[in-house]
Amino acid sequence: MTAMLDQPKTTRQPRPNLKALAAEALASQPELLSVSAEIQAKEFLTTELKLKFGQQVESLLATGLLEINEQGEKGATGIDGNFYKLPTPEQVTAYFNSPERKAFIERKVGQGFTRLLITPFAAPLDSLTAKTAGLIKKHDADGKLFKQEGTALYVDDRIPFWVLHDLQNADRANHLVYNVTKFDQTDHGGKTKSDLLIDSTQPFPGFRIQLIQQELIIPREESGTAIKDRPSLEAGRSPNEYLAIIQDPTSPYYKEHGLTPEDWISLFSTTLHETNRVIDNPKDGINSATNLIGSYVHPVNVVPTTYWDSNFERACLNTNRPHRKNPIEGVRMAVG
Repeated sequence: MTAMLDQPKTTRQPRPNLKALAAEALASQPELLSVSAEIQAKEFLTTELKLKFGQQVESLLATGLLEINEQGEKGATGIDGNFYKLPTPEQVTAYFNSPERKAFIERKVGQGFTRLLITPFAAPLDSLTAKTAGLIKKHDADGKLFKQEGTALYVDDRIPFWVLHDLQNADRANHLVYNVTKFDQTDHGGKTKSDLLIDSTQPFPGFRIQLIQQELIIPREESGTAIKDRPSLEAGRSPNEYLAIIQDPTSPYYKEHGLTPEDWISLFSTTLHETNRVIDNPKDGINSATNLIGSYVHPVNVVPTTYWDSNFERACLNTNRPHRKNPIEGVRMAVG
């Protein structure tokens, strides 16, 4: 059964019209990026992207999420036992600058999507959660574990990363599917990890390499701001609604996509390594939990949800029903 986050008692205000906000933002600035912004985007997608790649790789190695094999190659061992080599920074730069996606990516960079996220997707989910649990314990033992505002945390050493039973071994069991078009048990349109690892159309076999917004706080309803023509996607909607928004060609979020449990673990772990701080702590009154709408557990009709649980001081990989709304649950979008 899906565990529920506590919902604060609030008076519900009318939801802002996202399309109207986007139209208003567009009317107040040029339709295309300004010359300076365009230059900044191009610089980011060349020089800066390579620097961020190197920094991300260093963090992934430090957290243990990225491996080095006997040949000295960096990569990840997949659920199929194969070793998947990390792409080169040149390959990543070429991908984001390819003709079919360059204009879109430049626009998203202008909207704040400047944080590179490298995910060793091939690795077993249970292995990634175990490594992250060890990282949390080490930070706790070293006195380097804090909330985002700087308050010290003290974890439950017995279970520093709690995973709901529906998600344990879910990738190996083919219960977890990715890149879904609907949260429907028989017609979800997604693929399992095993499917994706043999899919020749994947740009980076065994890895997900994406850009997310630099700001990590998922704003509560009516507390977000706009970057250029993109209003913040606020908490309070259901996974079904968020999925519909990114599929709507008139939406400012069109062609963005949600994260997976593997993505969140990579983001959580590298952020903890780099800043000594946890992310997505809804109890602080500012942050929100993350519905991982890039994935779906189809046998039990649930969407993975992650957050830092301040009740037990531990990371949590939980689930949510596709139709269920919670004012302290939102989404984090990516492009790539």
